[in-house]
Amino acid sequence: MDYSRLYPIMGFEGHGAFNRWWIHKTYRHNSNRYHSYTPRGHIIAKYYYPRNLRTGKQQGPRSIFYDAVKDWQKKDDDIKNYYNQWAKNRPLSGYNRYISLFLQANKNMIIYWKTLEKDAADISTIPQYIASGYVPSVHFARNIYWESQKQESGKPATIFDYFGTGAPYMKNKTLETPKIHGEISGNPTAPKTFYTTNLYLPDGFMINGKIVATVASNNLTVSIKGKDGNDPSVTNPVTVMIAGVERIITSALSVTKNAGTNWCNSGSAELATQEVDYFVYLGYNATDGIVIGFARIPNAGIYSDFSATSTNSKYCAISTITNASSGDNYQVIGRFCATLSAGAGYTWTVPTFTNKNLIQRPIYQTRVLSATVNETWVGGTAPTGSPAIHFVRYIFNENKIDVWGSAYTYTPGSGNTYLKVKTPINATIFQNASGRVGTPGASATNDSAISYSDGSGVEIWCTACNAAQWNFYCSYMY
Repeated sequence: MDYSRLYPIMGFEGHGAFNRWWIHKTYRHNSNRYHSYTPRGHIIAKYYYPRNLRTGKQQGPRSIFYDAVKDWQKKDDDIKNYYNQWAKNRPLSGYNRYISLFLQANKNMIIYWKTLEKDAADISTIPQYIASGYVPSVHFARNIYWESQKQESGKPATIFDYFGTGAPYMKNKTLETPKIHGEISGNPTAPKTFYTTNLYLPDGFMINGKIVATVASNNLTVSIKGKDGNDPSVTNPVTVMIAGVERIITSALSVTKNAGTNWCNSGSAELATQEVDYFVYLGYNATDGIVIGFARIPNAGIYSDFSATSTNSKYCAISTITNASSGDNYQVIGRFCATLSAGAGYTWTVPTFTNKNLIQRPIYQTRVLSATVNETWVGGTAPTGSPAIHFVRYIFNENKIDVWGSAYTYTPGSGNTYLKVKTPINATIFQNASGRVGTPGASATNDSAISYSDGSGVEIWCTACNAAQWNFYCSYMY
């Protein structure tokens, strides 16, 4: 039956279904699109039941339309009136205009996830499903989607499969073996690209390296290990910058100093049994390669800055000096502490290390350290007894050392001309100092001259004083 010819005979306007016999439809007049026998574009068509397969192509636009209607309903009257005014004398309502604009603006959005029904939890679940690699149902408003429920032959079932087929920007698969956000797997040859290519590290910084200081049988060993705790190797290299040049350690590197020697003068009367901070150095020469050492001073840059005498305060314990020359470059890479005992035994011990007494980066200053008071009274009778306050403190900072000390409530001596207090390292340039020797409550001998004598200690001068207390501060270059 030609339902369109039936309409003029009926003589009335209708909208929608008529008793499930036919359907009334109204269109703007367009003779090119619809064959219509009425100027207003009214037609009737056969009644039918539309198929509703609830596919992604159907559900996507439906979900957008649902959002559009809900969004319109939430608008205030001012916004609705704006669209209604716009629609005057036009063949659609303000509501229709708003819905149309909404659909156009959102046509390329991901509509829903997981099920064929819109769910408020869709947004929060997307990252979880991407991480799992499983795609139960992903739908786009355009024809870019796939479904595991009705997976077509040859179509990818997971996001990872999809990218692996050569999706845009994922064609290069050279990162399948290296794990950028994790360990490096496989069997790369040294040097490893991630560790060594064009890193431009600051001097003294290491990659994949750390300082390890241990004591066994009273002997001290300082070594470089990989971050995994194993020795450096071709497959476990350690990279470091020395004097602006990148060096790569691919074999075990350590230095051991046995008990029985007053290494670096750390077993002297003023330092024995006290914790001492040592600076770890890496050096290089073309014959020996990379060497490791440790010293009490932080300001060395070349081999000649150290003393070659093992008991000197400026000595550096180096793994090998067979081919060392004065101009070989050395670089501080960190700091640790250790204690050398007094007496001929000179045995080593180390504490439990923390991030305060073991530093894994270049550093040029010690902590505030303690020294045993090593004092000498000259020219009279020395005070006696055990003072309530009795200490010497010091700190290295680059090529300078600050030292201060105090003693209080001796049993006074008599007739002394000066007091000499041994400092932790010998001075080369005495910069500034202040000191005082005297008796509590007395003023005549309080302010004292202070000097540095024979490269070994601070002298605090007084005049025939019967001293019961003293204090001083000095700063000098060593």
